[in-house]
Amino acid sequence: MRNTQDMVLREQQRAEMAHYQPSAAQMPHNHPEPSIIRGILRNFWLVILFALVGGGISYLYLRKVKPLYLSEAKIEILPTGPKVLSDTLGSAQRSNYLYTQAELIKGTPVLSIVASKPEIRSLPSLQNVHGDLVMYLRNRVEAEVGRVNALITVSTYAPSPEDAAAIVNSVVQAYQELQLQETTTASSKMLDSLKNSKKEADDNLAQLDARKTEFQKKHSDLVFDSVFQQDLAVISQNWTAARIKSMELGAGYMKDNPAVIRARQTEEKYANLYEEARRKVLGLNVVQADWELLVAEQAKQQLFVNRLEERIKEIEVNHSAEQIFNQVEILEPARAADSASYPRKNRTMAIAIVAGMLLGAGLALLRDRLDGRMRSVEEIQNIIGLPILGVVP
Repeated sequence: MRNTQDMVLREQQRAEMAHYQPSAAQMPHNHPEPSIIRGILRNFWLVILFALVGGGISYLYLRKVKPLYLSEAKIEILPTGPKVLSDTLGSAQRSNYLYTQAELIKGTPVLSIVASKPEIRSLPSLQNVHGDLVMYLRNRVEAEVGRVNALITVSTYAPSPEDAAAIVNSVVQAYQELQLQETTTASSKMLDSLKNSKKEADDNLAQLDARKTEFQKKHSDLVFDSVFQQDLAVISQNWTAARIKSMELGAGYMKDNPAVIRARQTEEKYANLYEEARRKVLGLNVVQADWELLVAEQAKQQLFVNRLEERIKEIEVNHSAEQIFNQVEILEPARAADSASYPRKNRTMAIAIVAGMLLGAGLALLRDRLDGRMRSVEEIQNIIGLPILGVVP
């Protein structure tokens, strides 16, 4: 009797299951994605492990790497030319000039001066440099123009804080020296040449004045006047102008330049004319001839001195106008740093730990996705899409 009842119940359950249709929410075709955070937390030990590995690697790196010290100096380039010329420079022109000077500071001309100094070559930080020291410095010296102010910051790194400060101060000093050298332009060379010529001409004029005074004392009864002096004076003026032009061209051009050759030919022409007029004077009596020659020579020399002085003043005005930005003021000289600037220990350690944690999180998520085990009733129900009738402990 009991067996008959059991069979009837089984037949009823089979009939119910045959007519059972799951709802749309229970269909297994839309499986929700597993939680990323839950997958990482299941394998959180990987996150901790790789964080420790990253921290350990950074610790070993910081112990092995040589620290570098930053040293920097701030300089300002001031206009030193005439105020009228300085005021004509706009902000854009001045900014372009400063960027040009920043490139010049870390350029080969300045760094060559630095590399040639014995006190720089003997620095401990540069003893292991094999090859061109100028290129080594070029790759490490920086010069930047401030965005807010018009200051130029010169900086470099070195294993020794004292060496870094010495290199930066030497670069600034070399730049100042180069600025002084650049003031020796073509006009300054010409100016020096004219000043030397004027000094010699002043000495000759002083000797001629002394001879003229002595001659007048010795021949007090002589009439000191002649028409020959007028001819010699005119020729002397032309000869003086030709001499000055020849000197100016000779200071600025090569000897074989056509302009220099023409100027010397003109100078020789008036020199020959002066010599012819001088021979005419020699036709007079001896005392009168000596006086005529002495007066003519003194007048020629005086004219030459006056023209030289005028030309020197003109060139000095033009020369001062050329120099607008040539004064360098050191606002903050380079000093030895108290602590290393590279590597930054705290920052390096933090980056290594965070990178290790991210790598560990990625591996933890990958491991969770590759694991096909089901760990909860809800996960089983979501996967099969059927209701759970019971749980076997």
